[in-house]
Amino acid sequence: MALLAQLDGLAAQQPVLLIFEDVHWIDPTSLELLAATVEHVPQLRALVLITARPEFSATWPSYPHTTTIPLTRLGRRDGIALVLRVTGGKTLPKEVMQHILAHTDGVPPFVEELTKMVMEGGLLRAQDGEYVLEGPLPSLAIPTTLQASLMARLDRLSPVRDVAQIGAVAGREFHYELVSAVAGLPKQRLDEALDQLVRSELIFCRGEIPQAVYTFKHALLRDAAYEGLLKSRRVHLHAAMAKSLEQEFPEVVQTQPEIIAYHYAQARNYEKAVHYWYEAGKRSAARSAHNEAVGHLKQGLNQIPNIDDPMLRAKSELLLQTSLGNSLRAIKGWSTDSVKHAYTRALQLCKESGLDELILPAVFGLWTWNFVHASLGEAQALAEHLLNSAENVDNSVCKVLAHEALGFTLFAQGKFAEAHAELERSINLCEDSKAAAYLDLSAQDPRVHVRSYDGMALCLLGYPDRALRICTEARRYAAASQHPFSEAIARTINLRVHQLRGDVAAVADRAKDAIAFCEEHEFVHYLAMAWILRGWANAHQGEFEKGIAELQKGVEQERATGALIFESYALGLRADACLKNKRYGQALDSLKQARLRLNIENSERFYAAEIYRLLGETYLRSNQKLDQAEHYFCEGLKVAREQKAKYFELRLCLSMCDLYKLRQDDNRCRLQLGEVYASFSEGFDTADLVRAKARLKGA
Repeated sequence: MALLAQLDGLAAQQPVLLIFEDVHWIDPTSLELLAATVEHVPQLRALVLITARPEFSATWPSYPHTTTIPLTRLGRRDGIALVLRVTGGKTLPKEVMQHILAHTDGVPPFVEELTKMVMEGGLLRAQDGEYVLEGPLPSLAIPTTLQASLMARLDRLSPVRDVAQIGAVAGREFHYELVSAVAGLPKQRLDEALDQLVRSELIFCRGEIPQAVYTFKHALLRDAAYEGLLKSRRVHLHAAMAKSLEQEFPEVVQTQPEIIAYHYAQARNYEKAVHYWYEAGKRSAARSAHNEAVGHLKQGLNQIPNIDDPMLRAKSELLLQTSLGNSLRAIKGWSTDSVKHAYTRALQLCKESGLDELILPAVFGLWTWNFVHASLGEAQALAEHLLNSAENVDNSVCKVLAHEALGFTLFAQGKFAEAHAELERSINLCEDSKAAAYLDLSAQDPRVHVRSYDGMALCLLGYPDRALRICTEARRYAAASQHPFSEAIARTINLRVHQLRGDVAAVADRAKDAIAFCEEHEFVHYLAMAWILRGWANAHQGEFEKGIAELQKGVEQERATGALIFESYALGLRADACLKNKRYGQALDSLKQARLRLNIENSERFYAAEIYRLLGETYLRSNQKLDQAEHYFCEGLKVAREQKAKYFELRLCLSMCDLYKLRQDDNRCRLQLGEVYASFSEGFDTADLVRAKARLKGA
């Protein structure tokens, strides 16, 4: 991460102390950064101090370099020391000190606040370096709870209490301009009230008026001020604050709509609250902060039952559910049950309420679930429905996504030429000016995603160099968009293209960065994909055990998210790695599992020809069962030709040549290999074409 790099640079110059307070209130993205910081502390010259309430549960493991220090209540001696610090070293009457220590129960904020309240309450006077009572200590003169103590201090400041309570409605931290807009007080009176609160050390100030920002000394004080409001007054102030933010603070509307949503919810204006929770979810998703997006969208869904208008209620929930599905698939995986539920509910709402103009995002979302779940029959029906619907409404954005959906589905079915045609249509319809609309509707950038898939299709159709060029275009669009989810798509699917080209070094080199990027953003689906491909590359480069472990880790992560698409591909990669390392039994086990998947109705068949080739290679190399090997090679050739997968056909011809060489009939397949080789117009530096050329020359 950039911040960690900066810290590393700073720590190289001098030791750094980092303090994170009250992390029980931390947001998900900041918590990810904090966890990464904790992990990297041994590499930094830094001390990190983190404070939190007991209910906070750390997301990082118990590293050897971390120590947890539970803070217990103050003992009597420490309690007295804190009281004397507040009094400036002057002792209190014995009975007053006893009362403070007995009723604060060692809670530091209570000790501090109760001591200040006693000093401000007119019960004491200074005399000869100590405080003495003006008279007998009255009954109930000292509150017995922290809440009562804090309220007593505020009550004694009654002329400015209202200002403190308006600030409390804004939160623990509040801005001068916002309080000024809501309070409606003359400037001089407001400034005096805030100054008095600062002098009383109830709030702190940073900056100069009117840009000043105020912070309650601690959350308990803010809570006391807030709880002291009548509920009707509280509702009124939240409404006034929401309206002021909405009308006078456009930067908050743009950058922090969740704040306005919160105030409208507390003001019981549920329609506006839902609107702003939806906007907050969209904004977070647009910058790939999907954990925050999910939180905002769920807040909005919680308010849905409070909306009276049934049509508005249905439309609002539909928008929230669709957006929720988009964010959940980014962080949970494209094919988890929670993703399916969100899209299914959105589609149900469309049908029940007749909101046909909003049906396309729900259908596209449900298509993604079925596609990644490898339910290709249902995926194709949904893709065709998308295409028909897009044609009927003459919506170019929907047409782009519809051709994408159909192209992806055809590719998974092994119909590479048809897939390329659909993907090319999608690319040709894409408009850079509509990038935001694509993201808004589908939460991914088709300019990146479609090119990445077309790269795989082009490679298998016999255009491995064009495949690399279009993948480079995808990376360029991803970088320009600054959309992390699209960047993850480009990085990981491009690894597949390098793998299909047989470029082990490129996969090994690029997989490390892809894994780090996907881990940073918690994109579990693409992280699993990157682990699978890195494992394959490592196994090919001599680290078999490490590679197989990584590959298996990726497979298990994919299965955990419900993603079954291209599982036969992953199993094929594992078998290929095993063959490379002469682990024939393991290779055969993987291939048998893959073949079972090929026999499922409407299953993905993208890697079918290669599965048959690897089966033939396993029998050929392990025990030279030539007839069985030939059977599988022939099955693979049949599939490759049906699919127009020229690249797979070339590999199968090379395998057939190896087989006939063992039969002392080396020339039998040379003509066939020559015909396939001659059909290529590019990619002559790829491993398979180099090998084919050498074979044809008799090397």
